[in-house]
Amino acid sequence: MSRPSPAAIVLVAFIAAPLLGLTLRPARFTVSAPALPALGLALLMGTAAVFLFGLSLAAGANRRARRASRPGEVHREVNLVAAAAGALVAGEALLLAVFRWELALAYAAVSVAYALLWIPPAMRRIGFRAAVVARCTPQAAFDLVSDPGNWPRYWPNLELRQRPTLPLHTGDVIHDRVTTDGLTLDAEELVTDYVPGREFGTSVIGGRGSRGVYQVSPVDGGMEIAYVYSASLTLPEAWLGNAINRGALQSRLRANRLAALLRIKHLLEAERAQL
Repeated sequence: MSRPSPAAIVLVAFIAAPLLGLTLRPARFTVSAPALPALGLALLMGTAAVFLFGLSLAAGANRRARRASRPGEVHREVNLVAAAAGALVAGEALLLAVFRWELALAYAAVSVAYALLWIPPAMRRIGFRAAVVARCTPQAAFDLVSDPGNWPRYWPNLELRQRPTLPLHTGDVIHDRVTTDGLTLDAEELVTDYVPGREFGTSVIGGRGSRGVYQVSPVDGGMEIAYVYSASLTLPEAWLGNAINRGALQSRLRANRLAALLRIKHLLEAERAQL
């Protein structure tokens, strides 16, 4: 099991702080009769949060019971968790209003500001470029990266569910299965870029709308094989802390792709040496 990120710890602490404050220092607060409706609404929001979180746990258990899931299923779980967290924050703001409206207003203002911060797409965008130089011909490099049948050779945690008909064209769909971080996903990748000998790119259908493009070009010492990746976190993903961790996420994705590019370099140069 992976360790929680610092952003996740901060978010949990932010949600838990009002409840801890009310529990540890109850003598400082008094409840007025006009505030009782707010107390009822707070309890209702808390109940809704527990219900939504329970739905996410049930959806996760159902997904893990099968061999593989689809990206949309994982994102539905993320959406449920984000909705549960939102209901809990709203309930806590109402609960604080029962005792001190100033605290409730400050807590709500920080919560709304945090939610609004990640709405612009630019705040949720992730991407990177990784490249290697291999001693090979342009056609050899392009053939290796543009034929999905070769992908498991340098991406060991990937397998094809259906072998596509070659040559591929823009608009074709590739059906594959990838295992990462203990999660196995059945995905469909749409071919978005196909320039023979130069560019080959796909976009994952659904989810973050991630797109990766291989670019092959001559440089001093051989052929440069670059991989350019771009994606955008969904709003629920951003709210749950992934946007704060964009730098770490980009670094991890780039490191994984660079390892695959180094395997591509090794394969191409080994094949050239055998000629």
